[in-house]
Amino acid sequence: MENLPSKKHTQNFLKISDAIQHPYKIKDAIDDELKIEISFAMNLMGVPLDRLPNQMQRNVLFQFIRDNYPFYSVAEIRTAFTMAAKGDLQCDCNHYGSFSAEYFGRIMKAYSENRSKEVIKIGNSNFVEEKPYIPTDEEKRKIQREFDETVVLPIWQNYLKTDRVEIGYVPMKLIYDSVCVFHALLTLSKEQKDKIYQEAKESVLNQKKMMSESKSSSRQEQKEKMEIRQALESGSAFGSEIQSECYRKCVFLAFEKLRNEGKSFSEFL
Repeated sequence: MENLPSKKHTQNFLKISDAIQHPYKIKDAIDDELKIEISFAMNLMGVPLDRLPNQMQRNVLFQFIRDNYPFYSVAEIRTAFTMAAKGDLQCDCNHYGSFSAEYFGRIMKAYSENRSKEVIKIGNSNFVEEKPYIPTDEEKRKIQREFDETVVLPIWQNYLKTDRVEIGYVPMKLIYDSVCVFHALLTLSKEQKDKIYQEAKESVLNQKKMMSESKSSSRQEQKEKMEIRQALESGSAFGSEIQSECYRKCVFLAFEKLRNEGKSFSEFL
């Protein structure tokens, strides 16, 4: 009698199969989209917030991912690390306190061993046309809940300890959309919005000014500071950074309101 695949094997096959056929590939992903998946993976695997890679390490990691997995789908990063967290990959999944390119490659190598089998199966099946995937309302709610549990909740918990909103890799707008739009935890008047914008603008410009006036230790730093000074003189730069700071201030106010009311973000999950 032919051995039937286990339920666990079948579930993994379906997840890998769905991820492989997702139309959005890593080679086409922008940094913010990679940040979301890496942040999910780091939270899932329990990498401490104080061990987040710095800007240079992040650039190296993203380049490593694009160079080595260009035709993998973005969704496969989440699938690989979910399987790792569940113990379904045959490798050492311990991050040892660091989310490095070596660690990412170790997980993806083990995942690829499972993936190669599914690519053959998919190639021999009746899949002809690759259609864009549109999640159902139920799937959207599930995705939102997963995002809140793995990304927003740790930020809330860290806020309670530090009185700061520290987001790591995640684009600030995604946190704002979850806290202030989806959960509607903050309502602001036009006057309050204008005040937040002015404070954010002043904060970003002051920070840039300090950076432009600091001592330079390399030609690259001198070039960057010159670009900052030129942007400050133009008076119309740093719009995206000011907007991000606005989002951060709104999330901070929403968290502050929750804490003052004796509530917790976990109540909204």
